[in-house]
Amino acid sequence: MVEESTLLLILIAFAIGYMFFGTLNCVLSLAVLCRKGTKLLMMREYLIVLSIFDLGVLYSGLLPNIMETYDVIGDYSSDKQCKLTKFFIFFFLEGSSWMSVIITIERMVFVLFPYLDRSKRCQATSLVVLVTLLIIINAPMSILWKLEGNNCNGSSILKNSYLIKYSIIPSAILILSNAVITYKLCTQSAPARGSPNLQPVLLVFAISGFFLMTTFPASIILNNIENPDSILLLFLRLLLSTNNTFNFILYVIVSKIFREELLLMLKWKRPNETRLTQLRVVSNTPM
Repeated sequence: MVEESTLLLILIAFAIGYMFFGTLNCVLSLAVLCRKGTKLLMMREYLIVLSIFDLGVLYSGLLPNIMETYDVIGDYSSDKQCKLTKFFIFFFLEGSSWMSVIITIERMVFVLFPYLDRSKRCQATSLVVLVTLLIIINAPMSILWKLEGNNCNGSSILKNSYLIKYSIIPSAILILSNAVITYKLCTQSAPARGSPNLQPVLLVFAISGFFLMTTFPASIILNNIENPDSILLLFLRLLLSTNNTFNFILYVIVSKIFREELLLMLKWKRPNETRLTQLRVVSNTPM
């Protein structure tokens, strides 16, 4: 019992650290991505929305789990609370998963068709469609959750449906899209691989790979375990939230524009004339 309680305390400490660093990282991501200098960054709008979804995953899923473990909050007190909680949990989970899919698919399209015009209007339409579908699909599904005793329960069919939507289908698309991107890059000439339109590919690989290594296995295990103990449940929640917590680190490591803009924001670096000229061109270019 002593070992279990010690392990639980360690996991709780990690979970609190996840919440702190996850919140800080998402806020920093939003602060950097909303700066004028990141207009040079492809997928900027998508990454802004992804950061919002990541923050939502932490506060709708991981934080309540920590509070339940600490007995700060008890069981569900009403059927309405049960349904609303499940709606927000899966709204943000699926939003984060499908944003990764949209980012990857867009990059695959531009790898296949590098001279295709890129429209901000198209990105905005994709985001509106995504949010609308998330609400339309999850609102009626959340009604199917029922309060039984003090637990919010759903049928196995309902749970499997959520698993398919936010984990299995996105994972399959990510694997296929990244395979297509890799094949296309391997068959291109060296100058084509070095073109500016293909530079964000590494960021796509990082986001997709992190999702497949953390969210996918954790979601499969969570869905197939009946009544897990608090230690296992918290561990799986941490694994499920890993990519939502540390996407900021991926941006810093992989994206030169993001990294430079972060340094400028923290006043650790001064802008050079080349960068300022690029920004003027982007600002004067109609989207």
